[in-house]
Amino acid sequence: MQRLKRFFRANRRAIRWRIEAEPTRWTNPDAYRFFATLMTHGYHPDGTIDVVPAHRLIYVGVPKAASSTIKKSLSRLANGNAEELQAVHRRQQSGLLSPSKVGVAPFYKLATAPDTLRFSFVRNPYERLVSCWADKFQGRPLVGGDAFVNVYLAYRKATDRTLPRGRDATLPFPVFVEMAIATCMMRIDPHWSLQDDIISMPGITLDLIGKAETFDQDYQRVLAHVGGDVMGTRMAGGKSSMQSTMNVSKRSQCRDYFDDALARRVHRAFEKDFDRFGYSSALPD
Repeated sequence: MQRLKRFFRANRRAIRWRIEAEPTRWTNPDAYRFFATLMTHGYHPDGTIDVVPAHRLIYVGVPKAASSTIKKSLSRLANGNAEELQAVHRRQQSGLLSPSKVGVAPFYKLATAPDTLRFSFVRNPYERLVSCWADKFQGRPLVGGDAFVNVYLAYRKATDRTLPRGRDATLPFPVFVEMAIATCMMRIDPHWSLQDDIISMPGITLDLIGKAETFDQDYQRVLAHVGGDVMGTRMAGGKSSMQSTMNVSKRSQCRDYFDDALARRVHRAFEKDFDRFGYSSALPD
């Protein structure tokens, strides 16, 4: 049932994008093919891409890999006045634009221009899973209504009805990891999808893949692109620092969450992330 729902949801998005892109079929066939290829491969650009056209920036967001810090930073750069983080993520008064708001042809031009900075950030898969569980599941009662709990309940119904549920039950970390392992290739939720899959959109070649663990160093590339003086002025009201972002998963050592068997299973399931981004299979200290 969940696979069927995802199929129809993806196809609704594809139909909507094809309608919006139709005028470019003849006026800009390259732009039309660009978006048609994205949709054919199951990507939904509006869900993962934020654009700051004035500064020629395209950010492909990986949830739980400094995405909140980056979006707040880009929002300040774009003269956004959103106060709440949720508003920034929903692009409400944030100054950030989705590809569809930019427009099919203009976004294609920006995405393929040599002077655009296309970037993303990734994170150690072990720490990313801990952060996701702590932020989205820890302590939450397992009843319908919460978007993330709803995903778990659907997984439980489809796989193992003996898994915990109910108002007095919460999701143990190992059970969450098993769900993440089983579904990380299904694009059920980007918070635990393969990072390699999220940033591998056809036609968008990334110029920078930074790491959450070296955020302050890697983000300098973004600052340099827009001009340090400009960014410094816009950032006066907040820090481009990973300190608050990393706190969730630093409540205790990452090793406290995994035994050797669970770590091996995570490494097998997320092997592409470990290999592509150079993370060790050993649990981080």
